Amino acid sequence: SIKIFIFNDRVEIINPGKLTNSLTVKKIKNGISIHRNPILNSICKSLLPYSGYGSGIKRVLTINPNIEFINDSEGEQFTVIIPRPGVEGKTI
Repeated sequence: SIKIFIFNDRVEIINPGKLTNSLTVKKIKNGISIHRNPILNSICKSLLPYSGYGSGIKRVLTINPNIEFINDSEGEQFTVIIPRPGVEGKTI
């Protein structure tokens, strides 16, 4: 299951499983994506009211370029670390 940890200075999202096939952190930062479930992919694409499908990571990086992506092949997990500027020292 996906784990989300909220710290004073960052949010960490840990997803079980590494990036698929030839997908790399560099490629996802450049907007390349590989869909794991083509059936779910086609359903979401036609049902969800969203234009810009597959562009989320690239758009988020324009807002916050300090987001870190870690593909841990040995540990079989993919982690995203999102800095939380301006909340250091505050209790959540």
